[in-house]
Amino acid sequence: MIGYQVAARAMRDTMFLSNFDFARLPWMVAGASVFAVAFALLATRAMSRYGPSHVIPAGFAVSAVFTLGEWWLATRRADVAAILIYLHVAAVGPALISGFWSILTERMDPRSAKRRIGLIAGFGTLGGLLGGVVAERITVWNGVAATLPALAVMHGGCAAMLFRIRRVAPTIMSGVSDGPRVSAGQAARRLASTPYLRNLALLILGTSVSAALLDFVFKGQVSAATRPGADLMRVFTVFYTGVALCTFAIQALATRVTLERGGLTRAIGALPASVVVSGIAAAVVPGPWSVGIARGLEAILRGSLFRAGYELLYTPIPAAEKRATKTLVDVGCDRFGEAIGAVLTLGVLAVTPRGAPLALIAIAVFCALAMFAVVSRLQRGYVMSLEAGLRAGSLTLASLEVQDATTRATLESTFSTLDLTGLHALRPTAEHPLATSSLPDDAITRSMRDLRSGDVARVRAVLAGPSELDATLVPQAIRLLAREETARDAMHALRQIAPAHTGQLVDALIDPSTDFAVRRRIPRLLAGCPGVRVLDGLTQGLTDDRFEVRVRCARALARVLKREPGLPLDHERIFDAIQREATAGRAVWDAQKVLDHIDDRAGEDDYDELLRERAGLSLEHVFVMLSLVLPPEPLRIAYRGLHVGDPHLRGTALEYLENVLPPAVRVVLWPYLDTDGRSGLAPRRHTHERSEVLQTLLSSHRTIEIELEALRKRSRGEGRIEGS
Repeated sequence: MIGYQVAARAMRDTMFLSNFDFARLPWMVAGASVFAVAFALLATRAMSRYGPSHVIPAGFAVSAVFTLGEWWLATRRADVAAILIYLHVAAVGPALISGFWSILTERMDPRSAKRRIGLIAGFGTLGGLLGGVVAERITVWNGVAATLPALAVMHGGCAAMLFRIRRVAPTIMSGVSDGPRVSAGQAARRLASTPYLRNLALLILGTSVSAALLDFVFKGQVSAATRPGADLMRVFTVFYTGVALCTFAIQALATRVTLERGGLTRAIGALPASVVVSGIAAAVVPGPWSVGIARGLEAILRGSLFRAGYELLYTPIPAAEKRATKTLVDVGCDRFGEAIGAVLTLGVLAVTPRGAPLALIAIAVFCALAMFAVVSRLQRGYVMSLEAGLRAGSLTLASLEVQDATTRATLESTFSTLDLTGLHALRPTAEHPLATSSLPDDAITRSMRDLRSGDVARVRAVLAGPSELDATLVPQAIRLLAREETARDAMHALRQIAPAHTGQLVDALIDPSTDFAVRRRIPRLLAGCPGVRVLDGLTQGLTDDRFEVRVRCARALARVLKREPGLPLDHERIFDAIQREATAGRAVWDAQKVLDHIDDRAGEDDYDELLRERAGLSLEHVFVMLSLVLPPEPLRIAYRGLHVGDPHLRGTALEYLENVLPPAVRVVLWPYLDTDGRSGLAPRRHTHERSEVLQTLLSSHRTIEIELEALRKRSRGEGRIEGS
């Protein structure tokens, strides 16, 4: 499907510009846009009535037949065939692609979609590369028109595979609830009357106008500088193939990171921002190359960051309404934007033929600037729609693709304000065996009411009861960890049942919306629980925003691994966490503290207060994490050796650390280890030299302990003098 699009666009542009003057291209684009809008309305009506799984496979089959007819016509009337091909590629291809994604999203559950859609898109990009290469080679061997039979084979294959998907869908895919059917007329009215949908349409319309204007300038300069036929086909093929390759690279390397860290606004706003920057550059340095880069950058970001963010904007829209309006917006508004671009181009060419490229670029930049306001409104509308759907129950967590920062933030703020008082009434039934309970319903209800009462005596009575907490009461007991007056009792009650409820404890730990006081106490509970789930949860906790949570997770991990040394720990994630701590900056490093609360018990840590005062808690935390992935006893000796007065012992400790730390960790951590900068940073030694350094360090253990004891005595003496 994507191979067809890449090859067909190159062939379409070559056929038209080889048979007509460039001045007629805006007229062709305008006519094709009107035809595409009409076709989008027809496709919307057909899919609303019959469903995309019936319409789209048949559409691919009919497209293959029409492509063969265009091939026959191209050998007799190339000019007429060029017009028909332009209409075909502009209208039919995008509608079929939009319908294809509707087939997938309606027949994949969210978990399957997360695993498979990225792979499908990757193969689509591979198809685009192959399509471009095939089109260029066939043109060189047999002429431009000879590409058409290959295109017909591609769409014929698409039809066959989609017919197979429709046939096997009932056994391997789950359907969706369609809801009330929405007609094409109703869809158009909703599009005009609903602000959120209207802004979606404006976004596609405005970005399409900018793209069309840049496209006209690019093709005009290419057609003026290139001979018609194979040379022109080669230029367009290389351009569209390069766009497909770069789009794949952005999809693989930047899309997920942008969505997770920047949210929808940055992903979608990258498209108009690129038009503004590259358009200004093309205006300052005019020419085919600068305009080609501007046009290519727009196409690359449209197919990667923009498309990923844009598809997520449809999350809050009900399935039936989405089915009825999406094709209308995706294809209809896009082609209408191209028509507006064509009309603007005709007007500029009529007024100032010589200055047309610069004027068209300026208009494209202005349209892109206007899109920033639309993106801002869409952000607010998306959040409001998502919150409304969650509160009304029309959206569930299972139906959401929570892969971007915007959706994640909305979920956190929404669920933090929802009334959850009725959750305790959800009892297991034959149809919904949620949990098992040893207590009758009325006892559970009373206990839940007491835990939520705010009365410390009633809360403690439940937590200190003769029997273990019921599974239904565990979430409320976890929340009680946030209250100072009940935290100790909640810790005691939860510790008894923690191994059976590690999932709930881990979920609360890694959820950033959970109260900080709860997150900082959960690691101590998990430290006594077995299993890989606990290990993974505590490892995720090393990236928490709060330093104290990270400290607790590291110490809990150390206790878990000491008890179960065979658990599979991801060393790379630990080293990444260490690097994040070390790159936060000296001011943050020195200022990080923890609260001295009930879950800090003296004597548990390997690092005493004297060293903590001399080294700081940040360095202690880093060494705890290092002990998870490196031999703990030598690390403990090296840590102590860093903080004694003897330069020889300190140098031995630094030499050991220099040899065992991975290079990336060593570079960022060294300023905090070699604080006086005297030892430098030498290359890592060979293995036999490391062994010698280790033996030297271990033999220094007794001397280091003597030095530390002397420091403790001096510290106690200074404390007595200050006290007197």
